[in-house]
Amino acid sequence: MSDSENSGSESDSSDEENNDDFMLFRDEQEIGRQRILAMFEDDDDEINFDAYCYRFEIYVAKNSVFEGENIGLTTAVVLNLTKGIENMGHILYTDNFYTSPILAYNLKSRGIGIVGTVRKNRKGYPKQLADVKDRDLRRGECKWMMSDGMLALVWKDNRLVHLLSTVHQPDIDVVSRRNKQGVLEDVRCPQLIKDYNSNMGGVDRNDQMCHYSKSAKQYRWYMRLVLKGLLWCIFNAYVIEGHVIDHKPGRGRARDFQQFIDELVHSLVGDNRAIRKKRKRPSVDVEIPDRLLDIGTHFPTTEDVDSTNHTCVVCTKKHHVYSNANGGVSRKDNPCKLTKTIFKCSGCATYLCVKKGSTCFRDFHTKVEYWR
Repeated sequence: MSDSENSGSESDSSDEENNDDFMLFRDEQEIGRQRILAMFEDDDDEINFDAYCYRFEIYVAKNSVFEGENIGLTTAVVLNLTKGIENMGHILYTDNFYTSPILAYNLKSRGIGIVGTVRKNRKGYPKQLADVKDRDLRRGECKWMMSDGMLALVWKDNRLVHLLSTVHQPDIDVVSRRNKQGVLEDVRCPQLIKDYNSNMGGVDRNDQMCHYSKSAKQYRWYMRLVLKGLLWCIFNAYVIEGHVIDHKPGRGRARDFQQFIDELVHSLVGDNRAIRKKRKRPSVDVEIPDRLLDIGTHFPTTEDVDSTNHTCVVCTKKHHVYSNANGGVSRKDNPCKLTKTIFKCSGCATYLCVKKGSTCFRDFHTKVEYWR
């Protein structure tokens, strides 16, 4: 801008005004978290800061919406997120990551105010204010410059603070601060600083309220996005409810966000309860004999005092089946021989063959028709 602008300084003893050049901001080269928080307004025209998430944008490393305007990515992000609220009297509060003269100029042309801390090395920020040293000002003193309704200001508290606003004049108020001895004292403070401190912090509060307990490493990126979006929706509903129901009544416990979530879950679930299905043994056509169950209790055993005149049950069954099937073949010609054994099953008390090449014990406990 080539017009002459007003600049000034403020101290405890005197106020001064002089003319100087305040060049407009032209550049942005940084990028960050692409989300913006909106504010609601009560009926009594007092600002009610709720950390309501108005709109968010996923960071994709390149924003082509404002390509060709040479405004920088962070400025483009803010302008994109503020679409739809132009010329409605909204004021945007930003930190020094986003605030710049070029952003202030673009928002002002869209009818949106901006208040925020600014880095003194931003292009277009007044060099006269950027060069101010800590030793140049005492606590409570400030210097400022204005250009076309934009106020640039540096104020010293414990350290220098640089701010930019398109909705303020260099009005001075008083705040309480503790000195080195710990005693409260009044310190002169621009109204711009007080408004910024009163309205800033929504991003931090929203992050705190919409934080999911598990580590981000436990979720894939798309699940983190879904969960975060769901939490934003729930928190926005909680904020809207606060304009119908007083969350902080004069008496009784305040209605917090966790209580809202609990009631929301119960209202969605209702009387529905999950039915736990009982696992049943699959049915079979043939009833399974008891001897095929709990095979772990069946072991071949012998007794010290026992007769040796015992025939294997399996061999006997095979012998009779073959004999009946072949017209009463003689024992000598029957290939299924009757085998003597001293071993019996500890669970079934049945005598069975336990010798090399014999499968009688296994067949008896694993086959329904063990003679086959």
